Order: sequence, then C-alpha cells, then structure tokens
Amino acid sequence: MNRNRRTGWLVTMLAILALMLAACGGGGTAENSTGQGAGAPAATEPSGEVVGEATEVPVEEEPAPAEEAEETEGEETTTGEGGGTALTLLGWASSEAENTRLSEVVQTFSEQNEQYDATFNPVPEYEAALQTALAGTPPDLFYVNADTFPNLASQGALAPIGDVVDTSEFYEPMIQAFTYEGEVYGVPKDFSVLALVYNTDMFEEAGIEAAPTTWEELRAALEALQEAGQPPMCAAATVDRWGVFALQAGGNFLNEDRTEASFNSEAMVEGLTFYTDLVADGLAVPYGQLDAGWCGEAFGTGRASVTVEGNWIVPFLADSFPDLNWAAAPLPAGPAGQGTWAFTAAYGYSPSTPNPEGSQALLQYLTSEEGMAEWTGLGLAMPTRPALAEGFASQFPELEGFVSSAEFATVRPTAVGFPDVIRELESQVEAIFGGNQTPEAALEQVQGIAEQALEQNQ
Repeated sequence: MNRNRRTGWLVTMLAILALMLAACGGGGTAENSTGQGAGAPAATEPSGEVVGEATEVPVEEEPAPAEEAEETEGEETTTGEGGGTALTLLGWASSEAENTRLSEVVQTFSEQNEQYDATFNPVPEYEAALQTALAGTPPDLFYVNADTFPNLASQGALAPIGDVVDTSEFYEPMIQAFTYEGEVYGVPKDFSVLALVYNTDMFEEAGIEAAPTTWEELRAALEALQEAGQPPMCAAATVDRWGVFALQAGGNFLNEDRTEASFNSEAMVEGLTFYTDLVADGLAVPYGQLDAGWCGEAFGTGRASVTVEGNWIVPFLADSFPDLNWAAAPLPAGPAGQGTWAFTAAYGYSPSTPNPEGSQALLQYLTSEEGMAEWTGLGLAMPTRPALAEGFASQFPELEGFVSSAEFATVRPTAVGFPDVIRELESQVEAIFGGNQTPEAALEQVQGIAEQALEQNQ
C-alpha cells in the first residue's frame, strides 16, 4: 500500500467510524457478527448496520519511516503477564458465556505458543474503541463485521491475508464477504443463518404434519393456522427478513463484485410481493403489532406461530421459554430454489500492526479446526469450516435446520455508501405494510438511490 493510501485511511477513519456508531445501538434492530438478528436481545447485539462513506478531513503528515520503525520495535518488545510478547484481540462485548469462551480459546493459544501472551479484550462500544485503536497503535487482531468491511478495505485499514490462512477450506460465500478487489482481507470466525422456526404444538392443532418446503406450502400452512385460530407468522420490514424471499426468487441487491444495483429486478419484486402479500392478507403480522420487541419475543410468547430467525433464537428460547415446543427447518424454496442469508464476521489485522508475526499466528490458531471447534463449541454460532459442520450438528441436533442451510446460504452484499439505501428500503417496506406503497414503486425508488451511491463511490 503506498504512502498516500496509508495516510488516507488513517485520515478518514474518524469520519467512517463515526458513521458506524450512528448505525450502532439500534435497540435490537440489526444483526451482529455472529448473526444476532433484527430485534435480538440488545445485551448481546452490537450493530451490523451498513455504514456510509468517509468524508476527507485535513490531518498532519504521518511519521517518517524511521520513526515508524522505532515505534514498531518498541511495541514488539511488550510482554504480557505470562512473559511472552503481548497480543490483543479486540472484539465487541457479548454475553458473559461468549466472552468467557473466547478468552479461554485465546488462553489455549498462549499455552501452545509460549512466545506469545494473548488476551481477548471485549468492549461495549466496539466501533469507538476500534476507531481509537486504528488511529494510534492498532490491536494485533480485531473483529471485522461483514457490513462494515467494504469501508475498512477501501480505506486500506486491513492487511491482505495472502497465504497466511488457506481460505479454500472455508465456505466460499463467507470468504467472498471479506474479499475486496480480488483480495481476501479477513477470515470468517463464525456465522449464523436464517431458518423457519415454528411452534410444533400449533402446527399439530392446525393439522400441519411437516414444515413447509415451498412458498405454496408456506402460504397453505399459514392459512391452515389462521383457520384453526392460531396466531400468524411474525414479519419485519428489515431487509434481513424479507430479503431471503428475494433470494429464493433469484434476486439480490447487488451483483457479485458489488458494482451494479438490482433492487428493481423482476426477481426482487416477486420476492417482496410474496412477503408483503402475506402481511396484507393477515397471514403475517409485523412484530410491533404483536406487542413484541422482535419476532423471537413474539414467537416465544405465543403471539406468533412461525418466524424467520437465525440460530441466535435457540439460546434465547431455551433461557426465556424452556417449555416451548418448537422446531427449525430450512426456509421454503421459491421459484429459483432455496436461499437464505448468512451473517458473519471475520478476524482481520491492520497493515500497521506492530507485530505482524503475532497477528498472523493468533489468526491462524483461531481459524484453525482446533481453535474454531473450541470457540463454536458453545453452540451460539456455527463454524465457517465445512469440515466441522457434521460434528457441530451432532453436538447440537436442535440446530440441524440451520446447519443444513449453509449449503445454499449467501452473505447479504453491501457497498460503501449504502446506509441511505438500506434506510430508504426499509422505510418503503413499512409503507407497503401500511398499504401506502407497492413493491414495484418502492424498489424502483430505491434503485435510483442505490445507483447514485455506487456512482459516488466508484
């Protein structure tokens, strides 16, 4: 990376991450890196909102190369409590169980690599902490959310992975989520997917013998539930819920290299129409109208018979509604087949890391089969290595419907400058729910905003 580009990303990080903070704290309206979905309990949910483009501001010149080398040398000699070279993994604070487990995994790394003394530093205001760190001495390794990745990569804040980790051993869509201009800049730590979660008692009372496998069967099941006096499916206007139906119709928001928008495609219209028709017909109801803060809560309290949620709902139901009888199945197939979103985050490190060898060693361990199996053994998120899928499903049979969905999962595409696009899109879907807009007109309007955002950032 040339000198100007290195200066550039440092120059713009304050503006970039200030926008990230604006997207955070949604009170349960965005997914986090492990897939915490829209409306998930706020205590475990850093935001996964798309962030906007940076605004250039004047700054001083970066230190001369000699000064940089002197500072780096000093950092490399820092020792931890165990006597080895100190390494820090910076991440967002989550549940106590998650924080404890990852700290244990990092400790295992230190025990196996005595020259390093690594620690996990989970922080509640992650984006602010990352902003400060990247503007000064960066952490040795840090979390990278898939939604915020384009900004970090485009500003040169991430080092290319190169041959540090064999990325061919991971689910390809997860690797693509952290690929920028043909180069991989992050290794996915775990992931979650959306599946169909349904109340088995309500299905039985409505005479439904199995989970629906097609759009037609889903609508028929919801009609049967309605006729039996059972509650509806829970709906949400967020793109992370209705967007899976667009996938099943063969649509997506962006092309593979994130250079062209396709919000107004026939497939996108078909997917959104199917979803919003369920709402118009009373077969699905927005969670706010079900007196719930998110669909998981509506489902747990019995106000919804069906919901589209990720595997983060499993520990939530176990803790809050242990007597509820439920099951999860892959989402029904649409006209183009099956499709679901995958939510993920990666480990990445800065090109200015003071100890690249340590950063790479910690990255290699955490994403190895051993390290990943230890971390995902908590059952809160799934391993991004297909080789671990069978063992994970055996350990957590209730997650089989989620694990098997990895075969057709894709990470929701995003691009620099997309916050306004997503906000407008969800506002338009709310208007459709209220009967004040049509899917065709809504997606046409969003298409124009998306094209402008892409053009401004090319």
